[in-house]
Amino acid sequence: MNKSRIYILSSAIGVAGGADKATKLLATAYSDLGFNISVFATSCEVDIQQKNINIYGPILNYGHRWKLPQLSLIIRLLFFSVIRKPKFIHCVGLTYEIKLLLSFSKWQNIIIWETTEANKGNRFVYPGIVAKLKHAKLLLAPSETIKNNIINNYNFNGPIGVLPFWTKWEEVQNKLKKRTGKLLYVGRLDKDKGFDCLFDALRIIKQQINIKLDICGRGNVDLIQKMAYGLDDVQFQGFVDNRKMTELYNDADFIVLPSKHEGYPLSLIEACGKSIPIIASRVGSIPEVYENSSAGLLFNANNADELSKCILLAYSESEEAYNKRRESARELYENINNSTYIKVKLQTIVDQFNTS
Repeated sequence: MNKSRIYILSSAIGVAGGADKATKLLATAYSDLGFNISVFATSCEVDIQQKNINIYGPILNYGHRWKLPQLSLIIRLLFFSVIRKPKFIHCVGLTYEIKLLLSFSKWQNIIIWETTEANKGNRFVYPGIVAKLKHAKLLLAPSETIKNNIINNYNFNGPIGVLPFWTKWEEVQNKLKKRTGKLLYVGRLDKDKGFDCLFDALRIIKQQINIKLDICGRGNVDLIQKMAYGLDDVQFQGFVDNRKMTELYNDADFIVLPSKHEGYPLSLIEACGKSIPIIASRVGSIPEVYENSSAGLLFNANNADELSKCILLAYSESEEAYNKRRESARELYENINNSTYIKVKLQTIVDQFNTS
């Protein structure tokens, strides 16, 4: 039985990026709690087969230069809000869509879930939106680190809660595995993801150890390929289907994420769910989550020397030590990807608006 109506606003719902996946998972989690969910997203790449979830795209899918799709999406959401008022609108990210909503719908209960590092000068925070956060009833951060960044950088005086990201539950047996000499990157192909640092690290160790790197994801492929000059063992796989992705995960010894900026990367949680340890930069929520676990080898962002030492350490350890890291990865996953905890957090959020 549906208890109430909740709207979700996001720039995208799908399987390509962290915020896209988070939107889908959020809709499903609210639905599992018995709520009637309407998702409004400019880009819709997924269909959720659940009775009480509806997905709405923009009225207009042209005029991107003038942002007509985003404008028409907000018009559609506001129309729905008048005829079927939601308990609240849960926004994902600080995008242009959310800025429009904060400008035109100040009478609604608006929750904003920050998906970035919440640092100054972040290009994924839409210009001018921070000044409008005062119209939100609640801000959510995926970690204490991001919560502190919001306090320090956004000058937001309202309540701030913590709602970590999560992934679809992985039923994986932690089998022993021999290393293959393969690293795997999964995510957006963008210069902010630290590919310059990663490729420099691979050049440093090239004469000492033979490491292969598979890169999966969408983005500026040409730019990243040019950055990989002189590295014959770097393979660009593109955006692959589930079968191919499973093969790549099975072959991978470590997931590597050398980002210059991160919020709460889902790719690392997904890796741990598959018992794959990680090599990642100390940015965003990563130190908070992984620093004290042997599942992670961490280095300072933009430091190719440190990254190269992490890779060498990863392949100088015994097979027993490596499989201990795999066990730690799965253990960490089960601790941070707790569906019961997420449902309690979401219900607590809902309860704050029961008298609204």
